[in-house]
Amino acid sequence: MSLHDEIEDLRENVLPFRPHEALERSKTMAKKYPDNAENLFFLATIYKSLSRLSEAAETFERCHSVDQSSYMAIFNRAICLWEQSKPEEALEQFTRAARLAGTDSILPALLTGVTHHRLGVPDRAIESFQAPLKVAPTNAALLYCLMNAERDLGHRKDSEQYSRQLQKGFKRYSESSFDLVEFLQGYDYFGWKQWSDKDAFASSIRSWCHTTNKPWPDFLPTTYVMPSDMEALKAKAKVAKDPIWIVKSTTLSASVGTHLVNEISNIKPEPGWIAQDYVKNPYLIKGRKFAIRIYALVSSYNPVRVYLFQGGTAKIALRKYTTDPNSFHLTSVHTEHTRPDRHRDDLKAELAADIGEKGWWTVDKLFLHLEKEGLRPAEIWNQARDIVSTLIDAMIDNGFFDNHAPDSIRAAYGPKFFALDLVLDEDAKLWLSEIERSPTYNRIFNSDGSEGAIFKSLAQMAVCPFGDEHDREAQVMLAKAHEQQHQGRFTLLYG
Repeated sequence: MSLHDEIEDLRENVLPFRPHEALERSKTMAKKYPDNAENLFFLATIYKSLSRLSEAAETFERCHSVDQSSYMAIFNRAICLWEQSKPEEALEQFTRAARLAGTDSILPALLTGVTHHRLGVPDRAIESFQAPLKVAPTNAALLYCLMNAERDLGHRKDSEQYSRQLQKGFKRYSESSFDLVEFLQGYDYFGWKQWSDKDAFASSIRSWCHTTNKPWPDFLPTTYVMPSDMEALKAKAKVAKDPIWIVKSTTLSASVGTHLVNEISNIKPEPGWIAQDYVKNPYLIKGRKFAIRIYALVSSYNPVRVYLFQGGTAKIALRKYTTDPNSFHLTSVHTEHTRPDRHRDDLKAELAADIGEKGWWTVDKLFLHLEKEGLRPAEIWNQARDIVSTLIDAMIDNGFFDNHAPDSIRAAYGPKFFALDLVLDEDAKLWLSEIERSPTYNRIFNSDGSEGAIFKSLAQMAVCPFGDEHDREAQVMLAKAHEQQHQGRFTLLYG
């Protein structure tokens, strides 16, 4: 097998399921072939996926030293620095990548300008946008960033011109709405890690509880961050009756690495993992556990304005539920993710026979089912609203939105939606499982064919014409009215 084939085998068959094994094997290959740029790039992407961002940035630089034409290595190095809250260093690398990319890609130059804007220098941002504007004059993300930089400079005429161009583009190019939303989702504020990485999220909530003198939210299972909370977990284990904990990676998605334990000796006190009290009495559909995925949209950071999507999906576990310890390693029993059993056609057929061929329901269908079983969907949805509202309060109190948008750069960040996964127990109580900063576009929102219209609504909400209005408060009211005109199934929750 060639080195290229080995890399592809790791990428397809190992990395999605056993990323730490993929990392070790790629490191071994890098030692054997230290001058192979393809493997160095692959190794760096594994580090990045594991949030080992310093090592990722270093390895991307090594990749570039081997293949100095690789602007993507430098671009990804910049992303790693940005995610480490190092915007000035990221800017240097974005600028470097833009020089290397030339006209092959506008993305490095676009992120160079965006970073200038986010560092409070919108005029430098506009300078950086001029070269890509010559190459891609109709690019929605570029026009959006220009519009906002001009707005922060108070250049109403120029910003309105870009606003009109965007609106025309939405009508003329069907893909432009999606392209804009995808850009805003992919290149957001690095502070989102404080709410999406599971260990950082626990720390953020603890900080909020401490500073506001509030109790730990009752929708969050007690969480132990490894290794710092190991002694607290040991103390809990001494008094707990028949305890079960769910162990999760702090950064990996799709429940990779997730497993259950009933003995704390089976928990490794290593960084990168948390343990949570397990919700042992989940409400079941046809004997299966499920998770409800809902979506919140932050349309403005200053002032804060948040919408809740009226819908979502219920992803149902592939295997029947049990707390038999022999099942503790089976993520497809205890989570909604099916990746480890993706080849089990027999299990998929059983699931389809129970709940339908898709293997999931819309929230609307779930609530009809729950209502037939005697539950009150309106009360369950109100719980979901309260969970999102509490999280927004915590973000506000922790200064999260203030860091997005100080007065001088109110428009440097665009709208952002995120997902919440919720578990319903037998008492009809919702528990927050996790926050997904960048939810996958596979099975998104209602996943019922309406996604295209939803992305169009999101793009339209993001581009509000202000005309000649220069008063800040009046602009806020215009933006709010504009959003509500295009909100579709999003309903205002805050602001």
